[in-house]
Amino acid sequence: MLFNELAKGCVQTGLPAEKIEVRYGFRNSKEALELAILQCVAWFNHQRLLSAIGYIPSAQAEVNFYRQLAERNESEVST
Repeated sequence: MLFNELAKGCVQTGLPAEKIEVRYGFRNSKEALELAILQCVAWFNHQRLLSAIGYIPSAQAEVNFYRQLAERNESEVST
């Protein structure tokens, strides 16, 4: 039952349920479920490409945003 909920969430975000089971070797244990969730979240943040932000992972977009913010702050301080 827990696997089904995890799979539904990952399928809705683009990761097929079969890949979750095969890739993560899901077994009906709390530890396996936690690992599968963490791996799904890692995939979601670091491998899934978003067209709205230029086909880059959301984690990379976040890094770019904070780098640009720091550069902007540095230029304001120097002027």
